[in-house]
Amino acid sequence: MKPMPNEIATSKVYNELMKHIPITHLTLRKRVEKTNKVYKLFKGVGVEKIERINETTANEISTFSLEQIDLIIANITSN
Repeated sequence: MKPMPNEIATSKVYNELMKHIPITHLTLRKRVEKTNKVYKLFKGVGVEKIERINETTANEISTFSLEQIDLIIANITSN
């Protein structure tokens, strides 16, 4: 199967980052996944409602499944 253009771009970015910082591909991928979950939550909630989740750390958010993040967004934005 031919890789998607986004996968090629991601691979190139990961390879370039690994040239400059001592990190494995797996560690980098996990950090990006964690960051994407936090970003998705904050983007979905909106800047004006971020303070409503101020007692939750980024590490806690990263343990949530994408379905849980979608549920949190739905609950916060419906109120």
